[in-house]
Amino acid sequence: HSIYTKMREKHLSFAQVSDIFGFRLVVATLPECYLALGVLHQLYKPVPGRFKDYIAIPKANGYQSLHTTVVSPLGTAMTSTLVSPASSLRIWSKSRPLVSRGITMVPGSNSRPAALNPLIAT
Repeated sequence: HSIYTKMREKHLSFAQVSDIFGFRLVVATLPECYLALGVLHQLYKPVPGRFKDYIAIPKANGYQSLHTTVVSPLGTAMTSTLVSPASSLRIWSKSRPLVSRGITMVPGSNSRPAALNPLIAT
């Protein structure tokens, strides 16, 4: 429904909507948001002009995150929001769960959940 609403309000065709696929990456700290962004941009080509730094310039409500759009392995646009739990909980905890289905990765671990294999270029 939110995609349809965005298309109607912004007068966009389905092909013009860049966030059909979206992911929220929750990391431990705000500096780790930038590290995760670097990894994401090494794995996938970023889309020019589709990056917002709400850590350096927070939203009026105090929300801090990084937003980026990259080209997925299938050639489709994929938006990602990188956020720390502290920032995310401040804004989202009252209206909806922070993570409905999460994947935990241990820093420094060489293993990754099998669910990520199709998403990560090896």
